[in-house]
Amino acid sequence: MAPTKRHSAAAAAAAQPTEGRSLTDRLVRRRAGDDALKPHEVQRGLYWARQGAACALGLLLGTVPVTGNLGNVVFALLVGGGVHAALITRNDLDEDEHGGTVKLLFEGMGTAYACFLLLWLMAFSVLHPDQASIS
Repeated sequence: MAPTKRHSAAAAAAAQPTEGRSLTDRLVRRRAGDDALKPHEVQRGLYWARQGAACALGLLLGTVPVTGNLGNVVFALLVGGGVHAALITRNDLDEDEHGGTVKLLFEGMGTAYACFLLLWLMAFSVLHPDQASIS
């Protein structure tokens, strides 16, 4: 049986060196023959993924007029839970080498929360000025 295009593309991707691939690609996709990710690469990737998700979520919740603790709960579930899910699915990470699960879960959480709050409040104040007043 001759290999199909799908199988030959997967074999070519598995043979591709890791040097030319982006960090996000290496964090998200596991391929045969990958060398292990270095601890600083994992931490940097999680940090920037969390920042991007927090900024996007802040703009989204500010656009859709979400108020109160609901926004904080949504942030914790989506951003915190998303990183936790990514760590669970990426089971080839050695937790001891990367500083433990807690360190990976909280990598960049403070700055991500600050970006989320800033963008959430700015978008809400600009798009919904009638609801943004303090009485």
